[in-house]
Amino acid sequence: MRTITGQGDPAVQHAFALLLVLLPLAPALVPLAVILLAVAVIRLRWISADTAWRLVPGDGSLLLMVAYYALHVVGMAWTANTAFGAFDLEVKAAFLLFPVLAVVLPMRSALDLRPLLTVFVLANAVAALLCLLLAVGAIVAERVHPDPGGDVVGISHLFESRFSRFLHPTYMAMYAVFALAIRLFGGVGRRGGPWSSAVVVLLLVAAVVLSNSKMGWITLVVLLVHGAWHFRRDRTMRRALVGGLLAGAVVFGSLFATVRPVRLKVLQAFEATQGFDPGSDRSSDLRRMTWSVGLDLLRAHPWTGVGTGDIKDELHAESARRGYVHVVDKRLNAHSQFVQSGIALGWPGLILCAALLLVPLFAAIRRQRPVAAAFLYLVLLNATVESLLEVQAGVVFLAAFAFIFHVPHAPDPVQSATHR
Repeated sequence: MRTITGQGDPAVQHAFALLLVLLPLAPALVPLAVILLAVAVIRLRWISADTAWRLVPGDGSLLLMVAYYALHVVGMAWTANTAFGAFDLEVKAAFLLFPVLAVVLPMRSALDLRPLLTVFVLANAVAALLCLLLAVGAIVAERVHPDPGGDVVGISHLFESRFSRFLHPTYMAMYAVFALAIRLFGGVGRRGGPWSSAVVVLLLVAAVVLSNSKMGWITLVVLLVHGAWHFRRDRTMRRALVGGLLAGAVVFGSLFATVRPVRLKVLQAFEATQGFDPGSDRSSDLRRMTWSVGLDLLRAHPWTGVGTGDIKDELHAESARRGYVHVVDKRLNAHSQFVQSGIALGWPGLILCAALLLVPLFAAIRRQRPVAAAFLYLVLLNATVESLLEVQAGVVFLAAFAFIFHVPHAPDPVQSATHR
């Protein structure tokens, strides 16, 4: 237990650790962990009453979160579907709660970042291991007790939503890539020896590959390139990362040649660049449809958007007019957070959404904090193809790590070793 606590306040540290465990393993319980964290911070404030109340500006992320949330509240003024608007504000409540907790928290030393990052890495490795075991178990059960009237899923149990049992595959891949970034740049969680370290890394890579998320694959390559550049003066690390890129290319090529779900995913992405069939239900085509409708709605409502609560109604109404039946049947969102924010709140919403990620990203780059930078560009890249901030898995992930990254710690495990 002392390992989790580190140098931080025990109650705050354990509550935050619980939140980081539940994010990849039990997302339904995340609200409970957030409540426990709030109680722990309030308790610490109560016993530290003489400490001043203030929000350190830091990298600007928490202030931008408040502004982003406030704009959604303002957007309720021209919303017809107030029920969905209220639901949207509830989903995004972490963007208000975590900045408030940053003000209430009496001292930055109440958090020890290194043990928390280690917990997140190990939680994602455990999630990957459990998913692998469940998938293999499903394959074995299918062979031992075949269903005469059912379809044989076979190796497909190891891919996409059949593999990712706890989260949508996109979020499992995003969390796993970030856990790899923590291992690569943060130097945390390496006390178990080379074999245990290798097992953790392999589990995290497996989570990214088997989630079958195109953006997960892309961001893994981006991370390896970032690592090769960051460690360009370290010959051993540079060779290891370049070797990882080459080995990954060979493995991916083998999967493309032999595994149908991987091959279909790649081919669908290339086919979508050539146009799409309005009646298609493939993910790449559906994204093209929602983006087309969304950008036209942004052009029609450039300054105010359609309103916080009316975005899905307007998106689906226009999709129905164009014959995009599966967009309507599946009740899809815009599948891009920037398009989503633009539809709801016009250019002010889109610009504020971009600033929420770009401003702290530039600050992290300027301050030589590669873990924080990796976190932000991972969210940024995923936000181009997913409406991350419309679901708890994206909102709490961004808010929680922004909370612990927005001000450098001392020592700072997310900062480059040469700049600590």
